[in-house]
Amino acid sequence: MSRMSPISALRIARFGNEEEGSLTIMALFFFICMVMIGGLSLDIMVFENNRTRLQNLSDRAVLAATAMNQEGDPEAVVRSYFDKAGMSSNLAGIQVSQGLVARTVSVQTAQPMRTMFMNMTGVTQLKAQTNSTAVEGMDQLEVALVLDVSNSMNQASNVPGMATKLDDMKNAAKRFIDVIYDNADQGTVSVTLIPYNTQVNAGRDILEALNVQLDHEQSFCLDFDDTDYGAVAMNTSKAYSQAAHFDQWHVNEQDPVVTVCRSGSNQEIKLHQSDPEVIKAQIDALTAHGNTSSEIGMKWAASLLDPSTKDLVQQLSSNGVVPNEMSNRPLDYDVDGARKVVILLTDGINTEQMRLNNQYKNGMSPVYETVNDGATETYSVNMRSLFNRASGSKDFWAKSDCYLGICWNDTWSQTPTLGWVASLLGLNPNYGQRQLTWQETWETMNPRHLAWHYLVDASENSQDYYDFLDGLWSPVSGATKDTRLLGMCNDMREESITVYTIGFEINDHARDIMGRCASNANTFIDVTGDDLEETFASIATSITRLRLTQ
Repeated sequence: MSRMSPISALRIARFGNEEEGSLTIMALFFFICMVMIGGLSLDIMVFENNRTRLQNLSDRAVLAATAMNQEGDPEAVVRSYFDKAGMSSNLAGIQVSQGLVARTVSVQTAQPMRTMFMNMTGVTQLKAQTNSTAVEGMDQLEVALVLDVSNSMNQASNVPGMATKLDDMKNAAKRFIDVIYDNADQGTVSVTLIPYNTQVNAGRDILEALNVQLDHEQSFCLDFDDTDYGAVAMNTSKAYSQAAHFDQWHVNEQDPVVTVCRSGSNQEIKLHQSDPEVIKAQIDALTAHGNTSSEIGMKWAASLLDPSTKDLVQQLSSNGVVPNEMSNRPLDYDVDGARKVVILLTDGINTEQMRLNNQYKNGMSPVYETVNDGATETYSVNMRSLFNRASGSKDFWAKSDCYLGICWNDTWSQTPTLGWVASLLGLNPNYGQRQLTWQETWETMNPRHLAWHYLVDASENSQDYYDFLDGLWSPVSGATKDTRLLGMCNDMREESITVYTIGFEINDHARDIMGRCASNANTFIDVTGDDLEETFASIATSITRLRLTQ
């Protein structure tokens, strides 16, 4: 048996204890890792460069093939682009959809690439795949134009030659209508005009088609509740409540000045119109008053573009309210070549709206009307009935002395009074007296006027003013309106309804809400007066222009 010499053993021990050169080994290891990482990055860079070139080529090809003004075969146009680029082998598929006034072209590509460094990790090939789709025009277009006609639209305009912001909006909206219809074939475009302020006057025809019980004939708005804002569709089986006709603002004026629901056919919705002149005439007739309730305007817009109102539109078409060629509107969401677009314009934030509580919308009121001299109306209020107080000898408070339109001398009386003229003539105390319903009361007297100039005058207690109004109506705050609006906007996005929002000289809060309501960042436009007309025109063009969709 051989034995290791002492010198060899010493050398082996010395080698085992030797530390010189260990860093070189570690550095070599890290160097190899760096080379691998760099190689992987290089493979990815080459792959991404190839994919980008392929995507750009594909996008150019579909845009050229989709253009309606080129008469060549769309598929041949696509192939010519790839042939000239020497990449025809990368074409995986071409689809062409041709409509009456629309064309859609889709292209799929694939390009395999052998890896140089990734193969060390087992990945020998990467495949670049792209999809491009372009569309120009559409077979059918449904537009809802939701326009702010609140009182702030009467403010001065910044545009030379325009008196008010309302004038700016009218000109811009009419140009939009011209562009939309000029770019479309007859019968392919319908526009629904929805003016809004504190409320939206849908018009008698729409309310009757919805089987709404009409409590009055002064105006035709609906009171939507929270559940109504939870869906785009209109629940046509629901018993909707007609909004009361009253003035929520004025105190000293007895007669209504501005009502929550505006009256007049010039304030009503125009539904699915095919004649641009009809829409433009309605736009010209708009006037501005009241607060801002954009969520109500958007609820109507969403529902009138939703197929749930198809039966309603067919009924209105048979009555001549909607043109016959639009009797099939609103179209189903899955109709090829169809598009639904909402354009919402506002110049400010949502503001408070008062809704009358049900007990003050119908039934008899404690207010009595009397004609004193053949021309002057006097009102007496049964205070015991109104405040549920114990009966006294004199329960009625009235401006009892009236003549030729002038009333004075507030007084208590046992019955509704005719005043001193009637007494002087010896008329029967009940002659010409009539108890009013609540709706008749609000048609002739403002709630705040009744509260201050009758109730407080009688009780000499100003708290009665606030107590009465607190029980009379329920406020809908601007914050609640914002929440409802954003919910509607989200629901419309889910149904592929494109929402454009236009902020017309708005503040930061309104800018935030309008930006969040729009379908995307590109469909919110913040403008000043001199840009408004061009904004509407560009939206009209964008709806029908050649564009990439994928």
